[in-house]
Amino acid sequence: ESFDVNVAFAHTTSRHLDLESKLSHIIRDAQVIADSASTREPRCRQIHRICSECSRSLKVLDQGRLNAIEKDQMIERICQLTQDLRLYLQLAALDHVDDFSFLPHIPFRVLCKT
Repeated sequence: ESFDVNVAFAHTTSRHLDLESKLSHIIRDAQVIADSASTREPRCRQIHRICSECSRSLKVLDQGRLNAIEKDQMIERICQLTQDLRLYLQLAALDHVDDFSFLPHIPFRVLCKT
């Protein structure tokens, strides 16, 4: 029976490290997009702010000093931050598309509005 508990703990720890690694990778990639010349300044600042908050939240989770309720709240916060990050990355992608116009004298956003 204790073997099952150890296996479950190892699986949970492994899964946590995998998710943490993936989120860290997403944060790094998001920062690269934010620093791109095509990303508008307001979105750049928002992306960097969200990435910083996600990184801080991950560090707090890694410290392991949270009780179960605080841990759940922190995970919920990270979920909300990643949703916000997704929105700002989509807007940054639009910035990149906007810089590339189908017709040299008409921006993409004008074409979309028509």
